[in-house]
Amino acid sequence: MTASDPWPAEEEATLRQLWQDGYTAREIAERLGGARNKNAVIGKVHRLKLDRRRSRRKAEPSPSNRPISRHM
Repeated sequence: MTASDPWPAEEEATLRQLWQDGYTAREIAERLGGARNKNAVIGKVHRLKLDRRRSRRKAEPSPSNRPISRHM
């Protein structure tokens, strides 16, 4: 399969369900049996206009953005 191949209805349904369940694009690509790569999954998610998700990682402020504590 190439990136320009159409997505069979079964793969699209699997993508929708796994995306809704919180799987990453890489995990979804692996579960599709290697038929698609991560970027193909991301592209399809955008074309289907599926909801965006927040990152699983908790953002921490970088050292330059941390508040400066001033003790006087």
